Amino acid sequence: MQRIGVPKKICLMMFGTLAKVKHYIRTTYRDSTTLYSCIEIPFQGIYQGNGAGPGIWLLVSIPIINMLKTAGFGFRVRTVISGDEFSFVCYTFVDDSDVVHSCLDTNNSDDTANLVSEMQQAVDTWEGGLRASGGALVPTKSYWFLIHFVFERNSWRYARLDETPGNITIRDIPGTARVELERLDVHEARETLGVFIAMNGNQEAQTQELWEKATAWADKVRSGRFSPAEAWFSIQFCIMKSLEYPLIATGLSKAQCNRIMQPIRAAGLPALGINRHLTLEVVHGPKRYQGVGITDLWTIQGILKFWLALQHSDAPTITGHQLRASMELHTIEIGLPGQLFHQDYKIFGQLATNSWLQHLWEFCDDSNLQLTSTTPQLHLARDHDDFHMTAFASHGYQDPQWTLLNLCRLSCHALRLSDISTGDGRRILPKSWQGYPTDSSGCEFEWPYHGRPSNTAWDLWRSALRHCFLAIETTQQILRQPLGSWTNPTPPTWHWFYSPSQDRVYHHLPDDSRYDTYSALPNQRRLRSPKYFLTTTTIAMPLDAERTTTTEHSNFVWCHGSAISSYAIRPILSITDLIHDNDKWAIRTLHCPKNGSNVAQAIL
Repeated sequence: MQRIGVPKKICLMMFGTLAKVKHYIRTTYRDSTTLYSCIEIPFQGIYQGNGAGPGIWLLVSIPIINMLKTAGFGFRVRTVISGDEFSFVCYTFVDDSDVVHSCLDTNNSDDTANLVSEMQQAVDTWEGGLRASGGALVPTKSYWFLIHFVFERNSWRYARLDETPGNITIRDIPGTARVELERLDVHEARETLGVFIAMNGNQEAQTQELWEKATAWADKVRSGRFSPAEAWFSIQFCIMKSLEYPLIATGLSKAQCNRIMQPIRAAGLPALGINRHLTLEVVHGPKRYQGVGITDLWTIQGILKFWLALQHSDAPTITGHQLRASMELHTIEIGLPGQLFHQDYKIFGQLATNSWLQHLWEFCDDSNLQLTSTTPQLHLARDHDDFHMTAFASHGYQDPQWTLLNLCRLSCHALRLSDISTGDGRRILPKSWQGYPTDSSGCEFEWPYHGRPSNTAWDLWRSALRHCFLAIETTQQILRQPLGSWTNPTPPTWHWFYSPSQDRVYHHLPDDSRYDTYSALPNQRRLRSPKYFLTTTTIAMPLDAERTTTTEHSNFVWCHGSAISSYAIRPILSITDLIHDNDKWAIRTLHCPKNGSNVAQAIL
């Protein structure tokens, strides 16, 4: 406390009083006549229920958290569309902390042994900080998970314990020996702050816990004698409040919510003097529309999540960062333009990984609600371009073909037809046809690691491309409708360009801001995809350089043609042009004389 400026005398007064306090036991009848107090060794800590407790614990835990962050531990995230980066070390509430860590070397994510070693160092650092502050980890109250994924039979699954061996140890409370921590499988749930959490997201333990609470309440109602008013109070302000507590963090299905509510309706409705077989629409309908007014668990869960999304979607909080990162991942994963929550969940929901946001999307679709995100949206890149998933849907592909096609698309790093087409927009790139990502496919995004689908899936991929996009009269991969000019800005990660005036190919080297220059050999027969050989290096390209695609070989590249760009940077004519589209809703009128030049001059 003195570290943040609290005077020493105040600290001595507060902790000295607590160390010598006399403890009595108060019951319904009276206070005890005997007491308990320190004799020689003063009491430690600030006691449970102390109003200053949370603040004091933060003063103790923040330096420990910063120790781990400074040492490089924590969970690091880079969003796939906007490229924003954030990290966090743990979730903590008073003395209940969950330390999280991801591989420092993301290029070697399959090496779980290295991850376990790093996590052991993180735990040792955390434990050392606790001991320095006078605390210790309790082995019987500590456990750990290792989350790893395996791509198998065209789907991802969680790795089993025998596939990811490892153990983590901590010192026992006296600090004289090391104790191995209990390791849980991803499907096992433990209670944390009143919520049962399993790493694979299953809600079985949480459902059972809430159902047991509802059943115990129902048994008491049946055996007791309640007036309708007392029964109503018990439903609304006792059992329902107890069930609502964890819902903002859960992902209960409609069936699970109905199972939990069943004993409450069975016992509560007769106690209210209402037939227990009343339709659910009336039971859960609001009183203003002649319903009973018993809130529905599925609806409460969805509204709480909806509220959290509104509160944190743009906030610079860890929750806000995670929501935006998850939204961008789902956007890439599903591969559709526009707002995720405006899509039909019944059609596209099967493509999304099970997550908190996916569950909110299901609720919004079921309740006819729309939630607009401020995260970047997907756009077409060329004239006559099309999104793969939109085209596949319009041509009648359905599950399970739908899922296999999406896996192939993700493996090729493709969202649009332009991502797998040649620079001239006339053909499918050979590597994309065979099912491999190219330098140009979706290069403006950070693509997550993906397993390779089966040969059957790739046969379906080629068949669907031919059905949706290719000319039928030829066996070559020629597009039925050639793509036109580029309509989006050139991504900084696009590396290949062609200059028609120089008849040269330029390869951008981002590490040193130079360009390798490739030239065609003189008197060589002109091919559909001509060869270009490396000749020199330059620091600038001609002004007419256009985006192109290539196939690299050991000493030359094939150039697949190029196309002009019709993209034009929107001119900034007034201060209103600097306002982001996501913020324009908040401004009705704006009066800024001389576009703010007077204010700028005053600042300078």
